[in-house]
Amino acid sequence: MELVVEAVNKYDTPERGIAYRPGFYGIGLNISGLIYAETCADDGQLLRSYHGNGKEEPPSLSLATPGKICHFEYNEHRENWIIFLREPVPFYYDRNTGKIFMRSHAGDFPLRSRVPLDREETAPLRRLFQEIRHKTQSGLPHEHADAELLAAQLLRRFIPRKENIHSAAVKLKELIDADNLLRQSLEELAQAAGYSRDHIRQLFVQEYGLTPGEYRTRQRLALILQLISGTDMSLKEIAEKAGIAHASYLNQLIRKYYHTTPKELCRRLRQGA
Repeated sequence: MELVVEAVNKYDTPERGIAYRPGFYGIGLNISGLIYAETCADDGQLLRSYHGNGKEEPPSLSLATPGKICHFEYNEHRENWIIFLREPVPFYYDRNTGKIFMRSHAGDFPLRSRVPLDREETAPLRRLFQEIRHKTQSGLPHEHADAELLAAQLLRRFIPRKENIHSAAVKLKELIDADNLLRQSLEELAQAAGYSRDHIRQLFVQEYGLTPGEYRTRQRLALILQLISGTDMSLKEIAEKAGIAHASYLNQLIRKYYHTTPKELCRRLRQGA
């Protein structure tokens, strides 16, 4: 993941009635002083609002992206930080949905744009932003690299953590995971979970953001990579172990997801053996 930190700024000046369009990507830390906030899409659609009637909004982390209109007010207790990131960044704002997505080789997925914080979290996060600023201002390349690794770790806070996942989706995922030899069809696994294939597919997509078939494909690819890098099996043996009847399908999978041939992938992963 490439994440280049350009600068880190701290803001402590009261401001009222401010309206602006962010022209940058960044990670924000709001500690205190925010009494009014409103974020709209370019078309005017309201994405978020806070009207505290003078009461400060609780601390939070947030992602800044171009394509929005922001209004805010800070009182005299203001303290907020922004890490400015250089493009390209690993996340983007989708105007059609009004959501922020993380780019991933396994498929893009939505991020939370704002993460509420407990008050006791603010002190260690303030120190983290201070450390990133200090390392970014250093003339030493390894300090810059360390700052960027620290900033990248902050993105983990924006990955959704689902607590109330539909039991049927969980059951199907468990059945797919348990089918180590990849011998059962998704139709059979759906029946074992007690649902029709179409209905449980809809629930699975709703909870995990990809279809059961796509999830199984990625599980199969993980097994293929494990067998290539950890064994001396032939490609034919690997295909059989991964539940692939025809070697041509193995070739198709590897070309699609890794943009190379199975033989070349074997050479790359086994060359250190």
